[in-house]
Amino acid sequence: GGAIAREELGDDAAKFEAVLAEFDQYYPGFGRLDTAAVWADHIKCAPDTRNPGFVAPYCLGMERLEGLGIFDDLHFVTFIHNPLNVTLKRMDQNMPRPTGNAPWLIEQSLKGLKLQNGGTVFSWNIFLRMLTHMVGDLHMPLHTISSVSTWFNGSADAGGNRIWVTGLPIKGVDNLHKLWDSVGGVYPNNFPKADLDDLAKEASSLVQQYPRKMFGDRVSVLGAWDIAKETKIIATKIVYRELQPGFGTPRDFKTDPYVPSKVYVDEMVPFCKQQITLAGYRLADMLRTTLPYLPPMPKKSGESGDKKGGMMSDTVGMALLFALVLSLVGNFFMSRKMANQRTVASSTAAAAAVSCGITSEGLLAGQQA
Repeated sequence: GGAIAREELGDDAAKFEAVLAEFDQYYPGFGRLDTAAVWADHIKCAPDTRNPGFVAPYCLGMERLEGLGIFDDLHFVTFIHNPLNVTLKRMDQNMPRPTGNAPWLIEQSLKGLKLQNGGTVFSWNIFLRMLTHMVGDLHMPLHTISSVSTWFNGSADAGGNRIWVTGLPIKGVDNLHKLWDSVGGVYPNNFPKADLDDLAKEASSLVQQYPRKMFGDRVSVLGAWDIAKETKIIATKIVYRELQPGFGTPRDFKTDPYVPSKVYVDEMVPFCKQQITLAGYRLADMLRTTLPYLPPMPKKSGESGDKKGGMMSDTVGMALLFALVLSLVGNFFMSRKMANQRTVASSTAAAAAVSCGITSEGLLAGQQA
């Protein structure tokens, strides 16, 4: 989505990239809208203690691993797909949470990018990088939904991560979530393993294949929760269509993994490409609304004649990052506490939360299931 937004913005893309470039000393090459869009995945990379030597596909090519896992829950939102009305585990009863997830972070990022007479190059870097990534994530069906069935002892499938797959000639794809993340194996790599020229060519190709007018009124839907609910409705129709008939039969995916049909994968690819393109259009439109609030660029070393000023900027920047982390973590635990309180107080509230999003069906009028 970042590459498509970059093409859509034209000359305005350079204004955002001037801000992003301020982080180049820490993240070389991640100062473009297309590469900044994968930054949020790269910063969570850490050595796999359970599988020494294994490196996640989105971590390949990185010189060092950040291990910033504190943001992991912000990459998705969990709507529960429960067609059999299985009794939900306590942790699933209050999904989706109102805070500490991708829609919430998009809202907070846009709010931060539109501060009147506020915002710095530092805060803009954080918000821009989170926004460009999370808008893309919200268009991937399995970042919005988890199914509940007789499998996994009634627990949710973690966005398809617990549904093992086999029979696919795609290296590194061993579960349903990864299959959708890789667009059926069409996009196995991202930056820095993916070539930037190839990325730009693919973005141009997608824009030609799926022009704005193809999406009708959907392209103007920019509310984060509206997008999440839209994607969730689509997911219930297509992601589990081969699996749902077996929801009532216990299954161990370690010994009996899912074998997606060729038809399933072949239909997934164009659908995902459409979602990626739509995400790029929406991201570009969101970014345009922030242009009036662009922060002043910091003075380069020597311009003020005082190195102490640069040191002070670094100190303030780190303080802001620390405050942001505390805020995110605080909101996460507060939402969990509120969720637990709601569970004790009322099962009716839980049922209402689970059914959230049904009224968005009208958004998909004319959309092929």
